[in-house]
Parts: sequence; C-alpha cells; structure tokens
Amino acid sequence: MFSPVPTRLTTVHELENIKQNVTYVASTTPTYGATGVGVSTGGQAYPVTITAVEPNTTINVSGNTITGYYTDAFNNEIHYRTVDDKFKTVSHWSDIVMAVADGTLSEVYYYHADPTVSKTYSYIAKANNEQQTYTIVVENNWQTGRNQLIKFTHLTRYQQKILVEWINNNKDKVGWINKLLDSVDWENNLLL
Repeated sequence: MFSPVPTRLTTVHELENIKQNVTYVASTTPTYGATGVGVSTGGQAYPVTITAVEPNTTINVSGNTITGYYTDAFNNEIHYRTVDDKFKTVSHWSDIVMAVADGTLSEVYYYHADPTVSKTYSYIAKANNEQQTYTIVVENNWQTGRNQLIKFTHLTRYQQKILVEWINNNKDKVGWINKLLDSVDWENNLLL
C-alpha cells in the first residue's frame, strides 16, 4: 500500500519550497500458528520510484522524494524591447532573466498575467509491480509576476550589470535563477 493515502500531496504557490516522500509497504498474508489463530507478520517495505508526468525545471524527483519549488508554471504574456530595438514576446520571467544575462534587454513594457487559477502536476509512484498517481497543485497568486514586473521595470543598467555578473559567477546554480533577484536587491542595497 502506498503512503500517503490521499493522492493529492499538497497545494503550494510558485517559489514555495516543498518536500514530499512516498513510501510503499506490501500487506502480508497472516501466518497461522498451531492453534489456527492468525498472526500478523507485518508488511514488507519496497523501494519507490517516482517519475514526473510533466517536469518543472526547479523540481527534483529522486527515488521516492519530490523536492524544490515550482517556477514558470503559468504562461504569462511579457513584451520587451531589445537593445537593438526589436520587440519580443515571452511567457516566463526566466526568459527575461536570460535576456538580461545576454545583455539584450532594453526594457519590459507590457505584462499580462496568466488568469489560470491553478495547475496540477502529476507524479507516478511505482513499487512492487504496482503504481499510484499523485498530484501537487500549484496555485497562481499573481504576486510573483507583480514582484517580477516591479523589479524588471526598475532595473537600471548598473543593476543589470550586477545581475549578469551574478549569473556568470553562479552558472552551476542557474536552474534556481528566480531566487537570484533577491540577491541582486540585497547587493544593490549594500552599494547605495
């Protein structure tokens, strides 16, 4: 039997850390003693392997554990101008972060939040030739997009250079890039 029993593991907002474990213990048939009375021998635990139906870049699935936080779960509409006066449309704030890192972002001039209320991610747990589908619901609270819009529309050229430098110095951590804007704010406050 898989545990936890409810198949909805949790409900979270984007950027909220999670850690979920799934276990499996097979029920055993009772053994009978000399008197014919059943004696329980307990269950046998089996290793669980989880696979994501739809991966998210900042969620790590390893063995029986799901950890990390959800990013870019929703498709926003973000328009920006490049330094060579081209106009581009993207769906995620990570695309804007990469435009800053590439030195191509001139300005963000339009943002329309995805009106979707929530998105469900599914995971398949397998053990002992059985499987169970679990879900995690990611709620769209729209504050993430609002905060990103405020940061990027007020990001000066000097702050963009700090951001690019931070990305280049932390290339092995770029998968967790959405948290870096908080570090940039901290660095900017130290420099003021």
